[in-house]
Amino acid sequence: MKALIFGGVGQLGRALKAKAGDDWKTEAIDLPECDITDDAATKAMIADSDCDMVINAAAYIAVDKAESELEIAQKINGDAPAAKGRSSVSLKTFVTDRKGHDRRYAIDETKAREQLGYQPSRTFEEGLAQTVEWYLQNEDWWQALMERRI
Repeated sequence: MKALIFGGVGQLGRALKAKAGDDWKTEAIDLPECDITDDAATKAMIADSDCDMVINAAAYIAVDKAESELEIAQKINGDAPAAKGRSSVSLKTFVTDRKGHDRRYAIDETKAREQLGYQPSRTFEEGLAQTVEWYLQNEDWWQALMERRI
């Protein structure tokens, strides 16, 4: 099997590529090879590939600009799988009571490392790979939750 992975050099794309191992041949695509906001370029990239599967792991990650650049964020992030056929915009709720509360999700653990000797038990990449594997192994569990919610 061969997979074409858009966003292939990002965190999720790298984790998918690593998880594929030797069983899959993967082609990682990212900017500047193809801009996924350009429909014609994206369709041409897919048509020119000999892939059995196309995976979109690309994402708009400029969290600080997501609300002010909503159109480009939506175009890049597209329709989330959780939307079950609905636009992913329907999954988002912007609140006005805490302006800027979601501008920064990154955690700086410098103090914990320096003052408490904290060391994570796994890298981010290892944790992401383990999380993806868990969801793949437990699809019955999360599919039941998805069906109940909709």
